[in-house]
Amino acid sequence: MDLEAKEDLAYEGTFDLDPVQLCDTHQRKHPTDAYVAALQKISALDKRLKSDKPGVDILIPVRLYFPDMDIVSVDGPQKVFNDIQLAEKMIRRKWAKYEQGSKSRPVRPRHLRCTFVLEPMIASFNDCWITPKMAEMVDHHVRANVWFSQMSLWVKLDPDLKTDVRTLRITFAKMMAAVFDSTCRSPELANTTYHTKIDPSSLVSKRLQLGSVHLECSCWLQPKDVEAMCSAIAVSRTTSKLSLRLQMREDQDSVKWWKWLAYGLFSKQARARSSIESLAFISIRSMSTEDVEAFAAVLSSEHPEEELCGCPRGQIEEGDATLVSHAPIRWCFDEQDESPVLSFPSPIRFVRTFSDDGESEWVDVLVPALGRCQVQRDDLISDDIDANDGPTALTSLAIQFADSDNPDFDSLPIFLAAVGSSLKFLTLGAACMELDDILRCCPNLQELSICDELVEARFNFVEYRAVNEPLPSLNCNWNDIAELSRDLSNTLSPLSKCISAT
Repeated sequence: MDLEAKEDLAYEGTFDLDPVQLCDTHQRKHPTDAYVAALQKISALDKRLKSDKPGVDILIPVRLYFPDMDIVSVDGPQKVFNDIQLAEKMIRRKWAKYEQGSKSRPVRPRHLRCTFVLEPMIASFNDCWITPKMAEMVDHHVRANVWFSQMSLWVKLDPDLKTDVRTLRITFAKMMAAVFDSTCRSPELANTTYHTKIDPSSLVSKRLQLGSVHLECSCWLQPKDVEAMCSAIAVSRTTSKLSLRLQMREDQDSVKWWKWLAYGLFSKQARARSSIESLAFISIRSMSTEDVEAFAAVLSSEHPEEELCGCPRGQIEEGDATLVSHAPIRWCFDEQDESPVLSFPSPIRFVRTFSDDGESEWVDVLVPALGRCQVQRDDLISDDIDANDGPTALTSLAIQFADSDNPDFDSLPIFLAAVGSSLKFLTLGAACMELDDILRCCPNLQELSICDELVEARFNFVEYRAVNEPLPSLNCNWNDIAELSRDLSNTLSPLSKCISAT
């Protein structure tokens, strides 16, 4: 249900009741004669319906879609979110009352019944700058356990904040901490009982609070913003499916981007804390050999935080801690090693200590949604908490490069060698590596998709994996269509046997 053109949402004190009337008990209790007659005609055509068995209740998912959250209402997204929370609570109350009453009964034999069930909404902030009001709103609704099927965000701060660096940093931290919250919330405690069936094609094991998250990472992002974003992603429990449009450029700290992406998505800390299972890099502007070597260095380091920040080896091992509320945080250092101070009213979990000499008053830490900071030793409470639900393997990866006359594919083998061991599903937006080389980098791969300008192919290796049989050589010439066609037409060739029907 697209709410972009719903005029009722533009006036104070009004709410379009379509979601409530569609998904609550109204249609069950008060169906129109025409609706009942139409269902009876359909039921008569279904030979599987038996007179001695209950009929079938068909669940029809309904999802609210907010395509542009800054113009949906004159009151802004806050009004819309509040209205949908109210609608969800109304739907839950009405169904609870109905199911406890005498009118709740199974479907009559040889009949069909349709029940519209509410799925978590889709929210798009792709055309909105991140403002203090928006960050506050998203933070409030995430904490209130509002659920989403999808959330997309343009990672671009309001230009008006440039003159107020403190507010800028707090705003960005609040938004990243909300979108990538470290708390895994239960759907049973949400405003309503959502329809949350997992689509097998989604490549994730469970649905979490924000569903799938997409970030538009513009070339205007500063290194400190990338730090903040990736340090939050490393401990996120709100999503298992993340996509990032990476619009960095080589002349704009792309090496730093890739180092932080390594830590936030693939490091031991991220795999221990983060719930992300499926990842897509979209429209990559820079993935040079220098970028990827820096990326791989973070992953191969025994002390990745020190490698990431260029700090000396500490006397004490790295560890996780909770930072107490209102603790001063140094977050940006000048040439005199001085920093402005921030503080937050709530404790911050999963603060990572590193490069610690065991004596200094101020300790180097990675703070989720802030990045590298310093805090006072006495404000840290050591965490003995094990990782939530155990480590999460990142099993699905998609890589797609931006349109370019001279894309740099030389770095891709280095990249896949660094991250490929856990991958079961891989999608490449270019036929830029030999298949055998890809499989060598990704020894547990079950499915490989190649989406090139000339060819699209999907290879399935499940049968080989099931019997622990080594894969045959699958190399082919992607640039010679005639030769490739002959290889694929040969039904006895190993290549054609691995091609999966789409």
